[in-house]
Amino acid sequence: MTVHKLSAGDGYAYYTSEVASADELRAEGRELGDYYTVEGMPPGQWVAHSEALLGVSGEVTEAQMAALFGEGIRPDADRILAAGGTTKDVALGRPYRRYATANTELTRRLDEEIARHERTTGTAPTREERQAIRGRVGGQLFRETHGRDVRNKEELGRFITAQTTAKQQAVAGYDLVFSPAKSVSLLWALGGDEARKAVEAAHNEAIAETLSFLEQEATFTRRGYNGVRQIDVEGGLVATQFRHYDSRNGDPQLHDHVVIANKVKGADGKWSSLDGRTL
Repeated sequence: MTVHKLSAGDGYAYYTSEVASADELRAEGRELGDYYTVEGMPPGQWVAHSEALLGVSGEVTEAQMAALFGEGIRPDADRILAAGGTTKDVALGRPYRRYATANTELTRRLDEEIARHERTTGTAPTREERQAIRGRVGGQLFRETHGRDVRNKEELGRFITAQTTAKQQAVAGYDLVFSPAKSVSLLWALGGDEARKAVEAAHNEAIAETLSFLEQEATFTRRGYNGVRQIDVEGGLVATQFRHYDSRNGDPQLHDHVVIANKVKGADGKWSSLDGRTL
């Protein structure tokens, strides 16, 4: 298992371009939910104590992801607000802080190219045209910076993301990637139905046991000035689980992304951020 921070706001770009899109580069204009529910992959599921704490279960929707991991509010905020609820009713402590967008050589060139497109065509670029501009301008700047062309689309995506993301970002959650050894994935892929079921059962058990351990030993929040005091969490973790079947190279690689929300309910009944240092 590996752990990666998941950022709110523009910080989503790296994860949605590679991790959350079934390890494929993000297509411009796709919505957040698309990357986790990309064609060929099973839809994400609410796991851990999501239902007990927030009343959400079953398949994860795009709107739920955007609310919880994008804004830091209840995943069913749209339903609550439509029923006459208030912002207080959907709050989970403080919403995620938004930071200014990046101001880099790439962002300036992109703004210039988009303005040039609008002057010459009389219209704003479409999503496809904007994607093409980002790829072309990003590739040019990468060559100038590194003295060579990008090796692949993943390298270009990381470069563009680094150049267009604000340096400081709020943490929206933690992406726990569970991936068995390659030999296990090969057995799962080539060993027949009985072996596949056995591998998946063991894989599921390992994930469940790990989440249970983390809830018991590493799930805390903090109180007081500068978070000086660590306190227990009531109820456990809110998390979503997404299963992927292959690696970036397209070979069999069973693995799951368990995305833990950076929102927990303290023993004092107040919602706040997870103490990520312990995790």
